[in-house]
Amino acid sequence: MRLCHAWADGAAVPVAGCGLCKRPDNDPYIFGGMCRRGCLRFHENCLCHARKLSRRGADHEGFFGFLLPDIQKALQRAARKKHPSPHRWVRRGPQPRGTPERAVLCRASAAWSCTALMPGPTLLSPQKCCICRHRGASVRCQHENCSHTFHFPCGRERGCVSQFFGEYRSFCWLHAPKQQARPVPQEHRQCTVCMEAVEERLSFNTLTCPACNTAHFHRYCVQRQARIAGQHRFHCLFCWDVENIRTEMFRLGIQIPSMPWRLLLCRSCGSHGTHHFCSTVTDSSDSWECANCVDTDSGKKRCPRRHVAIRPRERSSRLEPRWAPRCAPELISVHLAASSD
Repeated sequence: MRLCHAWADGAAVPVAGCGLCKRPDNDPYIFGGMCRRGCLRFHENCLCHARKLSRRGADHEGFFGFLLPDIQKALQRAARKKHPSPHRWVRRGPQPRGTPERAVLCRASAAWSCTALMPGPTLLSPQKCCICRHRGASVRCQHENCSHTFHFPCGRERGCVSQFFGEYRSFCWLHAPKQQARPVPQEHRQCTVCMEAVEERLSFNTLTCPACNTAHFHRYCVQRQARIAGQHRFHCLFCWDVENIRTEMFRLGIQIPSMPWRLLLCRSCGSHGTHHFCSTVTDSSDSWECANCVDTDSGKKRCPRRHVAIRPRERSSRLEPRWAPRCAPELISVHLAASSD
């Protein structure tokens, strides 16, 4: 496995994973796609929610449309050290006895500042993730007066919400949008996607349909359904609502991609097909073979089936009931005589 250089504690060291979150995980329903260019690799969702990083290229340029110079600037911002919060002057008036030697006089406010009890302006604190405490955090809460910074996967595990529309805003677990719906009382609540049990109360991992308030689902399950179905086919599996659930899931951080449904037919037999997204075919490939034409064990191609034109069976002028082959000839004659009368 080739390693990519990502920011870690101390300096830039080789890390086998995404250049922003340092994780090698490749779950498309959580991290999105994984783009590799040489020894560099980045998650799509980590790039989309990185602070001050915009997509200026086409989809085939750079990493999902994010150019490499812009990504390098985002990495430098994530590893850059920042100043602490402004100082508060704790002593006023003449310098009292027992004041530490490092106490200095502020000429602007004529107040004494005890630098021994507070970090001075020359002491810098690194910008770390507020969840895992490691450097390189590139996602910041967009709520006013909130300075929480975190990695995208760390925020998802903690309950942070990252939206996939508009300005691609992110919110920490304290300011994340929550559902205000009142679910219909049920004895055994199950996820409408995986049919497993869900929590009794709505939470970050348990969501409900805003239209019927009856369908419940896990966040991972509804994210999987939305990513496979897309915006044109995503709906509630219980009441088939489209508009309300799509707007609500967008607000809660569910990614619903707008992708065309491209159908590929088997190049050997032409009788089987698959969606481009549902298969393992790369984006640049225009051909595909089904399992009947390719031997998955040996990798050798099977002989394609020949299509033989079958002449349609001539329909009999006399009425033949479907249960005729299972009945005796005497019963058939009696039935035909009764039908003619």
